[in-house]
Amino acid sequence: MFPNRLTHLIETHWDDIAAGTIPRIRDDEDVPHMQKLSDAELLNWARGILVALKSWTLAGEDGRLAIQYNELGRVRFENSVPLYEVVRCLHILKGRVSGFVRDHAFAQNALELYGQEELEHNIGLFFDWLLYTIARGYEDARQRAAAPRY
Repeated sequence: MFPNRLTHLIETHWDDIAAGTIPRIRDDEDVPHMQKLSDAELLNWARGILVALKSWTLAGEDGRLAIQYNELGRVRFENSVPLYEVVRCLHILKGRVSGFVRDHAFAQNALELYGQEELEHNIGLFFDWLLYTIARGYEDARQRAAAPRY
């Protein structure tokens, strides 16, 4: 379970984290398709993931979230966004979340430091699960598109 104070920190500052992610996506030459999305679309994408982070911590690998991110993978496939760009943008967002926690969560004692480390570990688990779920939706859509139609 994530430490409540740190989870609340991410939840209340999602807009700062998301806003800081957009310039990094815009500057990354490896994501030209994702760069074509508007700032509002990128902000909404980041917000959805950051809000899901809290839901995931409360419910574990919630089936509703899996369906939602399977759908995101499908949409990215249908919009001809290469899967590696989706993965790269998630890495950028994950880095922003982890950096935000390190910059704003000043551990006062060993227990708080442990909580911060546990949060970063769980953020990694969440993004691993998210990558899997999105890739699965992407591949399912790719396979359906490649299947012969009768």
